[in-house]
Amino acid sequence: MTKGGFEMPNGRDVALKSFRLDSTYAGVLEGSPEQAGEGTLKQLRKLVEKNATGAWPIVLIEPPTLPLPSYQVTIRMTSSRGVRQSDPDYSSQLQIIGFVDSVDHSISDIINSLLPQVDWEASAADYDIMDF
Repeated sequence: MTKGGFEMPNGRDVALKSFRLDSTYAGVLEGSPEQAGEGTLKQLRKLVEKNATGAWPIVLIEPPTLPLPSYQVTIRMTSSRGVRQSDPDYSSQLQIIGFVDSVDHSISDIINSLLPQVDWEASAADYDIMDF
């Protein structure tokens, strides 16, 4: 951990804003796990596309195979530095959605397993910390 709480592979400090853990297949009433997983990924891809230019862009970390792991993780992270602005009044933020098989790990371990798969510089959005 670093000053902000976590460190990206490129050395950028980021801090946890929120953490959410859901059962991947909650609410699924029929179909195979593979079919349900493909439907879930399709919905998430649309969400990513819809938020691509928003204040909280989303990075979706897709597992290499179906069925999806048992749990879906949604985290919001912030950095005290902008990615496209060098002005010290700018910070950056990003939402990350990924999947994990087990909740037998700490929140920090889960987050640290996802961060190396994220390109913060390409994906995060800048915001002016003076905009109240």
